[in-house]
Amino acid sequence: MLVKLPTKEEYFAHFTANDLQLVFFKDISAQVAPTWDFSLGLLKEPQLWKLATHQGREFVDFLKSFRAMQEGFRSGAFRYIVMVAQKHR
Repeated sequence: MLVKLPTKEEYFAHFTANDLQLVFFKDISAQVAPTWDFSLGLLKEPQLWKLATHQGREFVDFLKSFRAMQEGFRSGAFRYIVMVAQKHR
C-alpha cells in the first residue's frame, strides 16, 4: 500500500549507530488522523476516480487504501511521530 517505514525502535537504533541524540519526540497521531476522514470524503467525487484511472493502477490502489489508513489510526496501529535528532558534540 505504502512504503515500508522504520519502527520507532529502528529509528532509535539508527540514531545510536550514527552518534545522534534525540532532542524532540512528539506523537501527533491524533492531529493527523482526521486527514483520513477528510480523504475518505474525497473518494465520493467521481472526478477523483476519473483522474485516478488515468494515473494508473498504483494510484487507484492508493485511494482504496484510505479506509485501512483511517482504521489504522483509529485503532492505534499507525502512529505519526515527529522526531528531531542532532549530532553529539
